[in-house]
Amino acid sequence: PVETFPPDRWDLIVAINMSSAFHTTRAALIGTLLASIEGADTNKVAMMCLIHDIPEARIGDFHKIAARYFPEHSAKERKIFIEQIAHLPEPLQKHWLTLYDEKHERTSKEGIVAQDADWLELAVSAREFYNIGYKDTQVWLDKIRVALETPSAKKLMQEIEQQETYDWARGLEKMTYTKR
Repeated sequence: PVETFPPDRWDLIVAINMSSAFHTTRAALIGTLLASIEGADTNKVAMMCLIHDIPEARIGDFHKIAARYFPEHSAKERKIFIEQIAHLPEPLQKHWLTLYDEKHERTSKEGIVAQDADWLELAVSAREFYNIGYKDTQVWLDKIRVALETPSAKKLMQEIEQQETYDWARGLEKMTYTKR
């Protein structure tokens, strides 16, 4: 429990949970957009995106290098997820586990779209880091581009790679006050 975690390491808890919350929210928004374009169930995709990283609240995020040394990582995450939802009503447990599995195994249109949304959110983050000088994140962008499956995700990826972090805000910086 958080209460027993040493106070000098609370920054770690905050960092893990804030970055996970930020990632899942953006992934859910991207997923809803992609689902709408791809003709998939937008609510199902959004829910898949919102729950897919819940196990990270307990073990953190395993990046690809760490995961290389822990091949059982996916099975362990699934076990953690099952423990985390154990106190939900049984129909909800079954529903959430089905969504979790569909996304991780990409066994449905919605699972594929949700996984593409997950990767696209990582691409947005990688591009943000790239634009502030972390050029090594290009490796992430290259791998994500290859992994994407849906036409809309591939098109969005092209847009992401052409944008600077604050392109969306250009022209919006008009001051809204007047001096007296």
